[in-house]
Amino acid sequence: MSGHAEFFGLFHSLPRALCEVVASGQFGAANPAWSKCYATGPPVDLSHAYNLARQSGDGGRVSFERTTCDGRRVNVTAHVFAVAASGQVLALVEHESPIEDSSDGASILDHVADAPITCLWLGPDAEVTRTLGHGLSLAGIDLELGSGLRGLGAWDLDFDDWWPEVMSGEPCQLTLTCGETWFDVWVAPRSRQGAIIGAYAILFDSSIHHLAGQAMQATEELLRGVLTSMPLVLVAINQQRRVLLLEGAQARAYGLAPGEGVGQLSGEVFADTPKVIESLDQALAGTANNLIAEVGTQFFKIWSAPFYDDAGEKSGAIAVAADITARMHNEKMLLQQGDQLRVARDQALAASRAKTEFLAVMSHELRTPLNAIIGYSEMLFDEAEGEVRADLSRVLSAAHHLLTLISDVLELSRIEAGRSRVERRRFSLAHVVERSVAHAKQRNPDSKVDIMHPPLEGLGEMVSDRSKVGQILDNLLDNALKFTPVGEVRLEIDTLVEDVRQVVLTVTDTGIGMDEDTLAQLFTAFYQADSSTTRRYGGTGMGLTITERFCRLLGGKIEVSSSIGDGSSFRVVLPRELAVG
Repeated sequence: MSGHAEFFGLFHSLPRALCEVVASGQFGAANPAWSKCYATGPPVDLSHAYNLARQSGDGGRVSFERTTCDGRRVNVTAHVFAVAASGQVLALVEHESPIEDSSDGASILDHVADAPITCLWLGPDAEVTRTLGHGLSLAGIDLELGSGLRGLGAWDLDFDDWWPEVMSGEPCQLTLTCGETWFDVWVAPRSRQGAIIGAYAILFDSSIHHLAGQAMQATEELLRGVLTSMPLVLVAINQQRRVLLLEGAQARAYGLAPGEGVGQLSGEVFADTPKVIESLDQALAGTANNLIAEVGTQFFKIWSAPFYDDAGEKSGAIAVAADITARMHNEKMLLQQGDQLRVARDQALAASRAKTEFLAVMSHELRTPLNAIIGYSEMLFDEAEGEVRADLSRVLSAAHHLLTLISDVLELSRIEAGRSRVERRRFSLAHVVERSVAHAKQRNPDSKVDIMHPPLEGLGEMVSDRSKVGQILDNLLDNALKFTPVGEVRLEIDTLVEDVRQVVLTVTDTGIGMDEDTLAQLFTAFYQADSSTTRRYGGTGMGLTITERFCRLLGGKIEVSSSIGDGSSFRVVLPRELAVG
């Protein structure tokens, strides 16, 4: 408890006066420093400030006149406020200013006569020879000249025990209780020619100090209970490394009970946990720090810092240790999960690479015989006649369709694996558009829909990947022709946009259109609107996915708008010159 005694001793030695304001507006319990301004003066009504403080927390500042114990008349200014935790209203003296004595020469004794204190001149048998003040009468004690203190008969100490001490010739100070009232008694022996013939005493009601002591004791018990229950460890040491305070429920993790080890050296108390010693030593050296200590199966984060007195001198160090075991376990679990995710990612990447390599090999293996089939079929088609020629036409159409599917699967796998290369070359935009329109008509010979486009002169050149720009147009034109039974497909090319460094290609059809759900999934690989559409129009759902990925690879974007029965419009925006790298 020595740490607590030092801590709460600060209240009793506080040089600033602190007093409780009770509900009646009068002063109540106070610290000892209050006596210098509470000793004399008429009662002060602070009921207004009390009510304001209870309502808003701050009752403001009040001034009143007092005479201090050394006889100075002063005007005292105090700050009245409420303590949120307890609801008590306190008055804290902020400053005092002297008051000049009045012209009538009033002395300290004039004020003492009206003060709640009593000055006594006592004879050798404790008889009262002179009195000044009426503190005893205020306490309900009747004491007349010639009567003795012995006759009061209500002292907490036997009169025959304490009066000889007073008359021993040595100055003494006693605190006595008479009935329900406490008195501080200062005794100075009075001697004439060396003989002790009586005593001089000053008595004043110290009930408020007693009540303040009781309040401080209750506060100490409350604070101790709070510190003992907190789920951490609070340690304070002085400059000599002796423990002033050791509290907190987690002290048991260090093999200590709250309050144990006070007065011992920190190196002895925490011999089994050197991290605590290290943290406190750094704080004593003037450096605040954070360390993590492992204590048995628990982990503690220790924060330490120096603390200073009112004069700014370093008094010692304080440390707070909080249990972070759960956090450390969670971090360890997250690290393990991170390792597992990295392994899973590496496995997924390896699987993707294996898939890409497999598709590349299979594509090559499938293309070789398929090219042979297409080659021989074309040779036979040139020489065949009648029904045989019609059959060969269907064989060639199916073979070309299969070759397109193989190429799409291979291209999509390359894109997903990040291996799709972009060749940056200069080419004529008109030649690419003309080729794509011609191929679209060849691939859709049965379509009765016309492809409308503007004149191709003056489109200028692009610096990009010619093959991918052409495939973007091929896919959009094929898609438009596929889903437009009747009507038209219109290709618009805008090179006169605000940003002349861009080219805008728009393919609009008058086909079946799409609903919002289809639009939301349109560029998802292998997605198709519904089974009925698939059966009627065919397709794998890869064409638009590849188109969207190509647009991004070439630094552009694709936008689509559509509604059921009103056709669709695809708008591609590409930079005229692809950035290097």
